Amino acid sequence: MTTLTTKLCVIGGGPTAVAALFEARARGIPALALESGATPLASLHAHIEGLVYLSPASHWEVGGLPLDCRDALECEREDVLHYYARVIQMGRLDIRCRHRCVGLRPDADGVTVEVETPEGRIEVRAEEVLVTAWYERRPLPPDSVEPGSRVEVREGLRSAAEVAGQRVAVLGGGISGFEQAGALMMAGQPVTLLMRGEARGMHRLPHFARLVAATGSRLVPNASAVRVTRDGVTYHEGGEARHLPCDVLVAACGARLSPHVLELLTRAGVLTGDEVRGLRESVSLEEAKQAHPDWTAAEQERLAVESRPDLWPLVFEGRRRVRLAGGPLHVGASNAGVMVSIATAVFAVRAMAGARVPPCMAPPLARALLNLEALLQVLREEVPPARVESLRPLAVGSWSRAWVHPHLLERPTAQSVERTSGLDPTRFLLPPGLGASDMERELLGLADGTTSIAEIAEANEMTDPAERAKLVAIFRNLWSRNVLTWLPPQDAER
Repeated sequence: MTTLTTKLCVIGGGPTAVAALFEARARGIPALALESGATPLASLHAHIEGLVYLSPASHWEVGGLPLDCRDALECEREDVLHYYARVIQMGRLDIRCRHRCVGLRPDADGVTVEVETPEGRIEVRAEEVLVTAWYERRPLPPDSVEPGSRVEVREGLRSAAEVAGQRVAVLGGGISGFEQAGALMMAGQPVTLLMRGEARGMHRLPHFARLVAATGSRLVPNASAVRVTRDGVTYHEGGEARHLPCDVLVAACGARLSPHVLELLTRAGVLTGDEVRGLRESVSLEEAKQAHPDWTAAEQERLAVESRPDLWPLVFEGRRRVRLAGGPLHVGASNAGVMVSIATAVFAVRAMAGARVPPCMAPPLARALLNLEALLQVLREEVPPARVESLRPLAVGSWSRAWVHPHLLERPTAQSVERTSGLDPTRFLLPPGLGASDMERELLGLADGTTSIAEIAEANEMTDPAERAKLVAIFRNLWSRNVLTWLPPQDAER
């Protein structure tokens, strides 16, 4: 049997795993990740095209590298995938796809990871293991679909075009249902959103309400006894039975803890039976708000924190050489789930490397992870200035996807936009009301994708660290304003 050896084996290949691998690489720790899907970031690839995430761009960032996108507050699936592709390339991260972990055997010297691959079973021998893949889609109950139904039941869509011209219902009152319905409506598709509970704050957002009105869609709160019939969906609303004719039902019922992963961790002696039960019975902050809307924020927070077993030691100390990172460790804060999950991976790898526990991370872990400002500060610590200075800024008018034209592809800088069109490029690249300073205009002209920030600083004889930090800050500002993208360092491509 083939055996691979490494210091750190990461289970999963999503954003949390990428953050762990990048941190390990930065600290000189040999590491590889096992992704059961066909590609890195398989969980994001499964999301519908054009999906706008609730988390802003900054919450997806890894290793202090800026995530540039069309709108920092409306980050799309494609923006995130493009960013992580560059992070993986820059870090030369080792992600083994179609590698499914099926067993963990810890001992005094390390952990043997049993792995199924398309070529057969192999083993990975690691000094430590970090588990980041916890969740799977929550399916519809098997008895909720009538035999012989002509309704197509989908757990998710890859594109709104798949259901164009059909009658579509989305089942789910949580974030996944909100996102699926929103992406469909942005493509002009009318939907009926069936929610098992009351409408949440996100359903009352102005842009969502405008989408509902513009597409003739409908929100149905407190829909119960949902069942897929021969030609549609039946449900109860206000105590009365209703029938909704539809061709497609998108079952966006959220995610659940993976029974497979929980079994692996229990068999390996990493989690106790009580801890598993506690995780299954715990409630998120959103669930606490939904169940007790009249409670104060502090009371809702206390319920969520106290319902969850404190797994602080499994991040900062490990158990049987296995550490944990990701969603089950935190109760979720508004629009912050991905950032908090990434933070737990960074903390785990830093602890593995011997770093001290951040003062703000005193147990219980779930409460400490609610302090988002402290988390952001800790994540930005120990990011060497050279990391961002090594990036090659690229001013591309087409980054807004409004300038895609062959005449810009030869040298697509801000200068070429002005030369070929006679227009001020910043008029289109910068958001309305935000002009460009003389320094920013000069930097846009230099950002041709061939020169790093460090090389620009050296060419301008910037030797003072404060001067260089100011230069990086200007570039960060331009990235956040959708003026620039960036390429990895030249040596990252070899």
